Amino acid sequence: MNINLTAGRRTPLYLSLLGVTLVFLFTLLGYFLRASYHQAIQAAEVTTRNLVQALEARLQGNLARVDAALGLLAHEATPAMMQKSAVAARHQNLTAHMAPIMSNFPDVTGVYYFDTEGDLIYSSDPEARATHVSDRPFFRHFRDNPGDTGLAFSDALVARTTGRWS
Repeated sequence: MNINLTAGRRTPLYLSLLGVTLVFLFTLLGYFLRASYHQAIQAAEVTTRNLVQALEARLQGNLARVDAALGLLAHEATPAMMQKSAVAARHQNLTAHMAPIMSNFPDVTGVYYFDTEGDLIYSSDPEARATHVSDRPFFRHFRDNPGDTGLAFSDALVARTTGRWS
C-alpha cells in the first residue's frame, strides 16, 4: 500500500500562507479605510472653508448695503421730524418712503426710529407695535456714544416691535 504523506505536510503550510495573506489583506483594507477617512475629513474642511467664505462675502455685502440705506435714511432724518409733535403729521409719509427701500433687503425685518427717550416714533413696518427700548443694549450704546453713527451689534433678543428673535 502506497500512502501519500506529503499532502498532510502541506496543509499547515497552506494554512500559514492563508493566514499571512488574510493578515496582509486586512492590514491593507485598514490602511485604505484610514486613508479614505482622512481624505473625507480634508474634503469636509475645504468645503466648510469655502462655505464660510461665501457666507462671509454675502454677509459683508448685505451689511454694506444695509449700512448705506440706513445712512441715507439717517441723513434724511431731521431734528424737527424727530420731535414727538411732528410724528403724527409725518408718520404715514415716512413709512411709505421706507417701504420701497426696505423691499430691497429681504434679510432685514424693518427700520425703526426711536426718540431720545427710547420710544418708537417711526417704523418701516406698519404692523410694528409701539414700544420702549431705553433698556436695550443697542439703545444704551448710541445714547452713551452720540458720536458713533456706525452699526452696533447686540446679543440676539426678542424684538418688542415684532415679537420675533432678532
